[in-house]
Amino acid sequence: MDLLADIEAELASRFGSTFSITSSASSAAAAAQPAAASEKARVCDAASAVAVESDAASNNENTSPQNNSILAAESEQAPSSPVRKPRKPVESLDPTTGRRPAIGTLQATSPASPTRKGPRGIPQVTSPAAFESGVPISQKVLLACLNNCPAELAVLLQVKTISQNTLDESLRISAAFGHTKCALLLVQRGSNTNSRADDNSTVLHFACRKADVELVQAVLQHDADVGARDDDYVTPLDIAAEQGLERIVALLLDRAIEVAKHSKPPLSASDLILAESRAKNCYFYQCAEAIGNARRTLYPVKS
Repeated sequence: MDLLADIEAELASRFGSTFSITSSASSAAAAAQPAAASEKARVCDAASAVAVESDAASNNENTSPQNNSILAAESEQAPSSPVRKPRKPVESLDPTTGRRPAIGTLQATSPASPTRKGPRGIPQVTSPAAFESGVPISQKVLLACLNNCPAELAVLLQVKTISQNTLDESLRISAAFGHTKCALLLVQRGSNTNSRADDNSTVLHFACRKADVELVQAVLQHDADVGARDDDYVTPLDIAAEQGLERIVALLLDRAIEVAKHSKPPLSASDLILAESRAKNCYFYQCAEAIGNARRTLYPVKS
């Protein structure tokens, strides 16, 4: 501060007036502040004007006809949302079984024929008045066997006009599908237990394949042929021996021995030897032993 005072005194002596350095510096700074503020405001105004011009230019480009056509083409190429197809109506389920109605259900068209729901939702005929419908009685019998409806079949079998071919075919169908009750009804009705299928299989063949002991007993009581062979020369005894069905093997052998008492044995020695070897190959030694004993009984070795 002393140095500044000396300088101010020197200047006053030379120029003849008072001169203050501090006041001059403060006044210069005060004068510079408005200039800086005005320059800053000018720069901000210029920047805002440029931004407004750029926004206007972009709007003009977006609204041009060429851009509109490009946007329309892009919208056409954009994948549209998939249209859902209407769902198929759900079939009504049977309230008693919770399943869909079986194909080929037997329905009586006559209003005077009372019916009631049976197995698998199939109506069971309770009176012969239902036979007045357009479905032939033979087709009804076959459908009852296919759908395993013994109660309905029992009513249908009361009709006397059913052909023998229909009864035989129905018995083979019931035996092939393992519908024992239907098969027993048909056996009692008079179906032929020795009727042949396309491959010459008999009811006894089908019963042995299904291991149906009850049906085997029934058809044997109605003169079923124990020695019947199919196209592959397979007997019912061969089928039972390969499966190890000891009970059925015993029934077939007993029937063969019983028939041999009055006539020629239905099973030859070669048939018994082949069936015995089949049982041994499948490790059913008890069946093989039973067949061997029957062979020695039917064909004793002469000394």
